[in-house]
Amino acid sequence: MSYQSYPAPMRARSSGAAIAALVLGIISLFANLFFIPGIVAIVLGRRERAISATANVGYILGIIGTVLTIVYIAIYLGYIR
Repeated sequence: MSYQSYPAPMRARSSGAAIAALVLGIISLFANLFFIPGIVAIVLGRRERAISATANVGYILGIIGTVLTIVYIAIYLGYIR
């Protein structure tokens, strides 16, 4: 009786830039450090977006974090009441 061997499962393709975009996108949601994490997440996520779903999520989180930073600054300055 011979056993059929199965191929090893394929790993999802993800790059260091995609993971960095995801991490910076998450950081941009909670730590509003003058737009820096959000903008870097947008740039890295946009560049790697076609390759990896992780980069796409980082791109979206970067946009959300940047928008939230703008809203927080507007609230702080008193423009939105």
